[in-house]
Amino acid sequence: LDGIGGLPETKTPLNAKVGPVAKYDGFTLQNVLFESQPGVYVVGHLFLPDAAKFAPPYPCVMMPMGHSDNGILNLRYATHAAMTARAGLAVFSWDPIGQGERRQIDRRYDAQFSECAREHSSLGARGWLVGWNFARFRIWDAIRAVDYVLTRKEIDGTRLGVMGTSGGGTMSAYMQAWDERITVAFPNCFVSSIRAVFGERGCHDAEQFFFGQLTSGVNHAAILALGQPRVKLATGSRWRDYFPHEGTAETFAVFSNLVT
Repeated sequence: LDGIGGLPETKTPLNAKVGPVAKYDGFTLQNVLFESQPGVYVVGHLFLPDAAKFAPPYPCVMMPMGHSDNGILNLRYATHAAMTARAGLAVFSWDPIGQGERRQIDRRYDAQFSECAREHSSLGARGWLVGWNFARFRIWDAIRAVDYVLTRKEIDGTRLGVMGTSGGGTMSAYMQAWDERITVAFPNCFVSSIRAVFGERGCHDAEQFFFGQLTSGVNHAAILALGQPRVKLATGSRWRDYFPHEGTAETFAVFSNLVT
């Protein structure tokens, strides 16, 4: 918590609204808007299974986005959510700050920020000046997203999971560490080791590195351990992404010793 600049102390009203609802083969899609903090608007999609095939309340998968400039409209992530809903689980996905409808920098005036990861880094650098890490806002949005899901009568709040890839894998690891309501986590394409990432890729998105992280011992294995024994974890890496496989193997070894 010190490394990210703490989290807000008060949960303010969500002021949630449900917009248009679209029906598809095997699920419905609802547009959602809520405030994670006063005046900080989060746009999301709630996927609900076909009630004729699966009776509510449904287990729910929280699905934070990976690095997609179009956020929740990214076809790959939307397909993952649709497949999950067709299998009988609700899914909630939301636009992170800097992606989709929550882009902060107008491309007409600064073309270098046409890619969302650059915007994350820019916003992160500004936050450092006042002792905040960009993860502070990402984590709080995720916690409030869980708060919203628990207001829905269609959702079984005792069965909440999280899955995500790349930047969504980052947030999946953070959510299982920071939110005890998450009972199953699948962070994919994030878990490696900080030293391995530095050695091969250098420092990239601001939310993936905390101030004083290594000197305080908060490596990836420690982040995973924060969710134990509540959470069963399946993690992975991919050679083309930013998270070296060698670091993943090293962290698995360390993590196995921690939990046994």
